[in-house]
Amino acid sequence: MAEQTSCHAYFSICSDGIIEPGVGFIANKNSDFDPEELTKRLGIQPFRTSRMGSPRRTGHGTFPFSSWHACLQKEPALDGEEQCLRIVRMLTDKIPVLNEIRREVDVEFALMIVTEIHHEEQPVLCFGREIIAFCYLTGTEISLDQFIYGEESRRELEVEGTA
Repeated sequence: MAEQTSCHAYFSICSDGIIEPGVGFIANKNSDFDPEELTKRLGIQPFRTSRMGSPRRTGHGTFPFSSWHACLQKEPALDGEEQCLRIVRMLTDKIPVLNEIRREVDVEFALMIVTEIHHEEQPVLCFGREIIAFCYLTGTEISLDQFIYGEESRRELEVEGTA
């Protein structure tokens, strides 16, 4: 099956903190939160959560932060703007609750966009007024995580797979 360019987006609430070289992520004071409490307050079911201090799924250590990820959008596969717009429209009536959460706990909000680019085909990534207004009103950052695969990357993967 040939690889196809795709994109998905979601909304993320995570403990704020810093990354210390040689140590890793260190959460700020007052950045621990209960993901179940956020789910109740927002009335939205997350697709992934973690709680600071709870064991990692891999069994290696504990989570150094709390996180709540929801509103996952995978379609249209080549339109990150449309995915973000759907997320913003799901959350617009939650702006007062989101701002309460931000006042109570030291957290970061992010619209996360993850792209996988094959053969130089790129998804649509622009942000209209509605998305920008939501981000401004809630202090939400836009984070773009790109994975770019070209002919060389594919050959490297094929070689690794046969080794």
